[in-house]
Amino acid sequence: CQSPSSAQILPPHAPAVQNTPHPASHASTLAELHRKYHSNFILHGPEERREVALSFDNAPDSKYTAQILDVLKREHVKATFFIVGRRAEQYPQMVRRIQQEGHAIGNHSYSHANLPKLKGTAFRRQIWLTDQILQHLVGYQPVIVRPPYGNVNEPQLRWLIGKHRKIVNWN
Repeated sequence: CQSPSSAQILPPHAPAVQNTPHPASHASTLAELHRKYHSNFILHGPEERREVALSFDNAPDSKYTAQILDVLKREHVKATFFIVGRRAEQYPQMVRRIQQEGHAIGNHSYSHANLPKLKGTAFRRQIWLTDQILQHLVGYQPVIVRPPYGNVNEPQLRWLIGKHRKIVNWN
């Protein structure tokens, strides 16, 4: 079974994915956004717990993802893979392997766009396309999103929260 291409899963009226600049709006720093939306914009786990969470961005690919999965399996370690939709279309078997081996899957946009540079429709399309591809490949849409480069603006954050998403960055 092949992953649907973006042309196959989009309605004919859906706009094309492109990195269209977003007009300047009230810009908050990521630290300010984290303080304001701390329960939905996650930078780290509970500080009282002495644990480390492994995550990998820009997955999958044809070389390193398999090597990482082999090591994780050998060491009995689980991780989170933030999936780029366009890459999932190229390597659907690797996305399925990530899921089958018990790892968490998150959305990392369709084309690894710098999200704050996108207008609202183009931004939402980046998330929606990847959601649709992952729904097809693994049977669900992820509830966690990691914005490429860690960049997200407040309107985008509010939209993601409205869709019951957790935004997971790093520290």
